[in-house]
Amino acid sequence: MKYGFTLIELLVIIVIIALLAFVALRQYSWYRKQAKAKELINLAQGCVMELVSKCEVGGKSSINKSEVESCQTTNATYIRNIVISLTGNPVNCGHSFNATATGNLVGGGNASVTCGYDAANRRIFCLTPMVL
Repeated sequence: MKYGFTLIELLVIIVIIALLAFVALRQYSWYRKQAKAKELINLAQGCVMELVSKCEVGGKSSINKSEVESCQTTNATYIRNIVISLTGNPVNCGHSFNATATGNLVGGGNASVTCGYDAANRRIFCLTPMVL
């Protein structure tokens, strides 16, 4: 009576484990990029919040991007060369607008996220970051 596995059975098991490891590493890499890209949400949301605040408190009819410190180009921990662009510059107070933050991920790749202000419902929203 023989005990153990044949060479073919052992090779099949090794191939299966290698395929599972390959898939797991690709998913892990994607999740790391998504986590880094979420840093853009804070920047875009901060820009939108400061614009809305200046409109509410300042009583202006429009605000230029250059007047808002949090809307300026910057670098962050996991993202470099961040640029925040607005749908309209200047932003008309009392109207809906969007701010899109884009940048280069440290370690490779690009990301972008859009946050906006919905004037009809008076709420700020952000979309899920896009990793390229």
